[in-house]
Amino acid sequence: MSIFPLPKRSWTAAVPLAVMVLVGGAARADVTTQDGYVRYHAAIRAAALCEGWKFYTKGPQDPNNAYAQDAYLKMTRVIRDKTDDTLFGRPLMLIERAKSSTGDLIQKEGCNSPKTVALLDLFHRDLQPAL
Repeated sequence: MSIFPLPKRSWTAAVPLAVMVLVGGAARADVTTQDGYVRYHAAIRAAALCEGWKFYTKGPQDPNNAYAQDAYLKMTRVIRDKTDDTLFGRPLMLIERAKSSTGDLIQKEGCNSPKTVALLDLFHRDLQPAL
């Protein structure tokens, strides 16, 4: 007699189900991390486009380069603290996605749209204090 009360056939169904639940939970956590990461970088882009923050430069000769690098480093620390930082080498792709989609959003809906205002609120609440 087994110490586990389920019949053999039940175990063959229960094990794959348990694996799906565990993997599904991990996938949901990763999506949440990615979404949060993208949202924070979208907030940075919205602040740059709508409020004139100088987080992006034209290269090392740009007089704003030192400030932009320092500010970005500080905001990145906040983002890492707020997300669980398990992106496994995808950050650049996610940052580019955030910049592109935020640029499109602002071009279509403007800086006063509810979506853009929500991004700016996120920037002011979580990222600006780090600067």
